[in-house]
Amino acid sequence: MIHGSEANTSDRRRCGLTIRYMAPTTECLDASQPVMMMRGSAVEGINHYRSWPKYRHGYDFPFDGCEQWNDRRRVEPNDESYFERTDYARMDQEIEDEVLRFIGRLGGKEPVQKE
Repeated sequence: MIHGSEANTSDRRRCGLTIRYMAPTTECLDASQPVMMMRGSAVEGINHYRSWPKYRHGYDFPFDGCEQWNDRRRVEPNDESYFERTDYARMDQEIEDEVLRFIGRLGGKEPVQKE
């Protein structure tokens, strides 16, 4: 669902979240979509499951239990290099660029090239 909101005037990033639940016997056909195992057991050959994201103090918004989150999160060892990144400004720019490209494909405004 596409929706709109007022501009984010804070100095913190704002993002949206889409959650889709499916049985582990269901294959996600878009390999670029991160699939996370929230409950149950993986079925061999159906999907590659991502680690649960790390909480990064000072970057992510704090939440109840954030202090214990990293000790409790589900980890897929082959996937952890993504969560080791600390180049937050570049990560934010990559996310913004991807979102703007997506909006452009939907017929929205094309991204403005930064100099």
